Amino acid sequence: METLNYIILGVCTIIAGILTAYFTYYYKRKNEKRRLKNITTLHNFEIINDSTDVLNTRLLPIIERLSLEGETIEINNIGLDLETVIPWINQKIIASKKNLIVEIKLKTLIIDDNSEFIKSIINGKSNIQSSVLHASMDIAQKIIQENYHNFTLEIKKYSSPPLIHGFIINNEHLFLGFTEIVNKKLHGGVFPYLYLKKDNSSDLNKHYFNFFKSWFDYYWMNAESMNNNKKL
Repeated sequence: METLNYIILGVCTIIAGILTAYFTYYYKRKNEKRRLKNITTLHNFEIINDSTDVLNTRLLPIIERLSLEGETIEINNIGLDLETVIPWINQKIIASKKNLIVEIKLKTLIIDDNSEFIKSIINGKSNIQSSVLHASMDIAQKIIQENYHNFTLEIKKYSSPPLIHGFIINNEHLFLGFTEIVNKKLHGGVFPYLYLKKDNSSDLNKHYFNFFKSWFDYYWMNAESMNNNKKL
């Protein structure tokens, strides 16, 4: 009888061990699948044609809606030569009184065409030109000096290779673009952008937002301010 009890106890111990191992494996796999689902699922995104489409058909309506809601608008921009951004500011933001009923704060980065990482890949067959860049900075300086009501423009030039560019608005809306090197020359702003609305349930969505914000902060911290210059 005692031997039988030992056998039963041993069998129960083995079964308990098997069940423990099984449920540990099951819940580990379940949690892993949930984690992978969060990583691989990307909701609330669109593909936008190019920088002109981003500014006029996507970003501007967001600004108009936030203005009507009375919300302060903060825009961070990693730019290239600002060929489309600066005219857009003049024509669509400053010239429109309805958009300036709330405070708009725009921080924008522009490439440094004297940077050793940049000067050899722009101009020529690149669609990024020094002449356009300097014209953009001249107009930006005039905007800064006008000191418009409810509109603040800060501009800095950065010397790192411009791999990405785009906009983030109030940490809720992200427009992310990428550049290409074509025949050893930089091209950007003419390729499709990825638009994402913030979604805290998606790890992939959060990664894209953190990706843009962290690189913007890094560029901004190491860039040269142009706001204090009399002429850019």
